[in-house]
Amino acid sequence: MRGKQAGMDIKKKKEKKPSGKNISSVVQLKNGSFSLAVTAIVLAIIVVVNLIIGQLPSKLLNWDLSETGIFSVSDTSKELLKDLDKDVTVEVVAETGNIDSRIEKFISIYGDLSSKLKVSYVDPVLHPEILTKYGISANSVVVSCEETGKNQVISFSDIIVSQQNYYGYSSESEFDAEGQLTSAVAAVTSDNDKKIYMLRGHGESAISQELGELLTKNSMTTSNLNLLETASVPDDCDLLIINNPTSDLGTDEYTELHNYLYQGGNVLLLRGVTDKELTNFDELMEDYGMTMVNSYIGDRDRYYQRAQSAFYFFPVITSNDTNVETTSSILVGAVAGMTASENTPDDVTLTTLLTTSNNAFREGNSNEATQFILAASAQKAAPTDTENESELESGSDTAETEKTSTESVSEEASTENASEEVTSEAASEAESTEESTLEDVLTDISVGNTDGWLETPSADSKLTVISASTMIDSSLIGNFTGIENLNEFINIVSSYFDDVQNVSIPAKSLSVTYNTVTGSSIWNSLFIIIIPIFSIVAGLVVWIRRRKA
Repeated sequence: MRGKQAGMDIKKKKEKKPSGKNISSVVQLKNGSFSLAVTAIVLAIIVVVNLIIGQLPSKLLNWDLSETGIFSVSDTSKELLKDLDKDVTVEVVAETGNIDSRIEKFISIYGDLSSKLKVSYVDPVLHPEILTKYGISANSVVVSCEETGKNQVISFSDIIVSQQNYYGYSSESEFDAEGQLTSAVAAVTSDNDKKIYMLRGHGESAISQELGELLTKNSMTTSNLNLLETASVPDDCDLLIINNPTSDLGTDEYTELHNYLYQGGNVLLLRGVTDKELTNFDELMEDYGMTMVNSYIGDRDRYYQRAQSAFYFFPVITSNDTNVETTSSILVGAVAGMTASENTPDDVTLTTLLTTSNNAFREGNSNEATQFILAASAQKAAPTDTENESELESGSDTAETEKTSTESVSEEASTENASEEVTSEAASEAESTEESTLEDVLTDISVGNTDGWLETPSADSKLTVISASTMIDSSLIGNFTGIENLNEFINIVSSYFDDVQNVSIPAKSLSVTYNTVTGSSIWNSLFIIIIPIFSIVAGLVVWIRRRKA
């Protein structure tokens, strides 16, 4: 027994008790393995998240913090791209690393808005053949559509527009990436380009460069037309614009303009107050249900407060498909007015676009309180086949009656005519040999040749009159921001064409400083200051707790 007990004591003595140092090493090893595993998992998650984020579209990754929203895409462009049914290629032709970051960023955002858009970058140093293919220089964007065979070239200088000051220094003034790209996409996918003629020869005002660019963006080309030099309105005229004439039409010109409308033409007439009456223009308007008021119009209720004049005011925008939103602002000044004609023709449908309030008045008549029309569109319908048949039958009956009456009179007068025949022939011969005097010629010119005057329309026509011609005046538009004058005008022009929508998007100003500091300071503070400080503090707390443990 004693020997057995002694053996057990020896075994117990041989067993060593684990030291505190060994236990600490095991714990550290376990903690280290856990930290390593957590770190690996976190790194794997970060890699996966980065891969997922890298596949997201640019519109979700890029936030527009610029003051004027140069990277924001308007609803007009989004709607156009949404309805795009043809494949469009956008090729950025520039050396690698030589593309303005703003242009590159916007094109990336724009290209993600439609699966029909394909964006590619071509280095002209590596692929010089692209320059000769399109006849372009480097630093250009080529928008093309293979289905239509059309292409549009946009220079970088048309996207980032520079302006020189009085001292000859150049500075960036506008960013027009959206406007240029959207108009180019619309142009290359459209099958119909529109031709607009601007009437000349009556003191008309020229349209501003900005308005001309907006028309071009809508695939509309403009040319001048003088009816004294050209006998008629060209066949390719989709719309004739007459901008604020100061002298009247000649009678021959009036006849041609009248006939052009009666054959299905489209005319947009802008008028203002003139020193003399423009009778033929007035008659043209009356035929379409509008009466001109050749006086300056003021509005007591809607005038521009800072101008302190009732003659500068905001017209009432009627709700229809042509106009901009009724909540928009259009500013006009020193304008004439119109009223609906008392005897509007039955074949005319008149639609008002812009009016004054009911508290408007004419200059020199301050006690007046009425409403004037500032813009209206009139459509004249051609007679239907039934109406034409009725007119023909009526005319036939009248002709038959006249024929019977003429035959009766002819029989009674046959004897008298026989005796006077010789005298009549002699007089006729004398008259035919008589030359017209200069006075007769001048009289013919002043009265005009009414031969060929169409009495009945052969096709539907449209005449829109804007008595507020200053609506598109550059001196007015340039001094005010936030007004929709040009957009309203382009809408009116586009309303003439069923296959055209207003895609003209004004350039965005670069004259103000980018909002990069104030707009991004919150994120800078978060990632550069707040998160690092929080991480340091959290680490210190954990470290101190472990030391105490």
